[in-house]
Amino acid sequence: MNCAILRGSKVIRYFFTFETNRLIVMYLFKKILQVLLSCSALFFVHSSLAVTYVCFETSLGTFCMEMHEASAPGTTTNFLTYVRDGHYNNTFIHRTVPNFIIQGGGYKLEPLGQEISKGPQITNEFNRPNVRGTVAMAKFADQPNSASNEWFVNLADNSASLDTTNGGYTVFATIVSGMSVVDSIGNLGRVNLSSSLGNAFTEIPVVSKDDNGVGVEDLVQIKRAYISDTIVIDANNPTAEATIAEKAYACTTDWVAQIAPKQVCMDTPSGTFCIELSADSAPLTVANFLHYVADGDYTNSFFHRSVKDFVVQAGAMTLNPLFAGVPIDAPVKNEFKISNTRGTVAMAKADGAPDSATNQWFVNTKDNSTLLDTNNGGFTVFGNINADGMAVIDKIAALTVYDFSSMNPTLGELPLYRSGNFTGLTTTDFVKITKAYIPGVGTNPCIPTKPAALTELANQRFELPVRIGNKLYSIIFTRELNNPNYVFNADLIRIRTLTDTGQMAAVYTPENGVMIIPSMLIDAKNVITNVRMKLTNKATLQFSLESYSPL
Repeated sequence: MNCAILRGSKVIRYFFTFETNRLIVMYLFKKILQVLLSCSALFFVHSSLAVTYVCFETSLGTFCMEMHEASAPGTTTNFLTYVRDGHYNNTFIHRTVPNFIIQGGGYKLEPLGQEISKGPQITNEFNRPNVRGTVAMAKFADQPNSASNEWFVNLADNSASLDTTNGGYTVFATIVSGMSVVDSIGNLGRVNLSSSLGNAFTEIPVVSKDDNGVGVEDLVQIKRAYISDTIVIDANNPTAEATIAEKAYACTTDWVAQIAPKQVCMDTPSGTFCIELSADSAPLTVANFLHYVADGDYTNSFFHRSVKDFVVQAGAMTLNPLFAGVPIDAPVKNEFKISNTRGTVAMAKADGAPDSATNQWFVNTKDNSTLLDTNNGGFTVFGNINADGMAVIDKIAALTVYDFSSMNPTLGELPLYRSGNFTGLTTTDFVKITKAYIPGVGTNPCIPTKPAALTELANQRFELPVRIGNKLYSIIFTRELNNPNYVFNADLIRIRTLTDTGQMAAVYTPENGVMIIPSMLIDAKNVITNVRMKLTNKATLQFSLESYSPL
């Protein structure tokens, strides 16, 4: 059985690795440990907590996962049955996709490639996002309830693709020990053995390969899988960050419920508009939307789609980092009740999936009830634009639309504050939501305020203005993930000239090839200053980190 789960997806890894520069390691790990040590329950878990763990002993080391029985009871019971019955013993990891997943649970080592004994298919129980370190069930394409024995570990945050496809992929566990082992498996070279073993074996990770081909000893063997009540959890494991994130999510949910806002406002270059919320008609949808607003997810995003006499749409991407995805929470159940008339605000969703709405929303610029009320379960209206705000929406809808789908598939109908031919884009061209907020209410107490900095390292890249002589440029730098050192390459295609008004900027000195960045936010709370980057490859504009100072 070939349990494909979106082959070829490209996902940027969200975790900053700290393996080489000793000064950075000491400083950042000190900060991280200060957070983790404040909740020591993350380190040692005792059997009195009644948590079930499953460990896989492989030829490259052991990794363990915490079962999520509450959110996926049927899936957990099914998985534990395979473990107890020994079906995962003497199997192997038969598929990896770099920066995406590793997959196992399907095939025996002896006879090689034979399917394990498997039970019936199970009902899908998607409730948790497919973020890095989570474990989910593999299944057949377009068959939400086809999972049985195969599972995979997410190497990156795959929620944008896996939470909205095939009914959502059911997460039933999270790696809490040995994520480094999982990453090692994910980084191995791969071979295609489909000609000898079958179509399921096109992306097999191997420890080594020589002139004699691949032997059983070269595969990532799963020697045994076993259940445990007590393990030691890695302090630097993704589950630590996931636990903190879950607490912050629950805190925000409670805070939003307490203040029960009736309105949300958004500032744009075209003016401010407000959305009157319809909590009585769409309570789940309003709560979902307010969570994004309260978390600041829509601030610094932009309107990415405009269709004449139809809709303007936002909520998908940010401008800093450029075109980074707005964080995605779990999909919300469809609550269609109010017609999609002019001025109403509704949730966007995937075709043929009524309950797939997450972060994207749109404003109806005309009466679309005939189309949108009868399609895909009806599009859930959760608010309407206030009277003054509709003039702002109309200004946005009147902007010239461009096709930048070659840059990003989502940008095929992109409204811009530009007209005529031009060679490139700057952030001022976009219809930016400079601020999305609940009027009359302070900032979300559940989200730490980020310190001020010139730029922020996020998703392994950063964007900032760079002053070279008497010229000012906007440059995006992306880290080389396969390089153990802190090496960043400038995006040569997206370098833009900026108007120099004396604003703060990084300074590059051609004489010595050094760029000094005044300040950089490296996580939610920590800023480093006087970041010194050295040009090491003129052809690709490659820079290497030389030094920095803690704030």
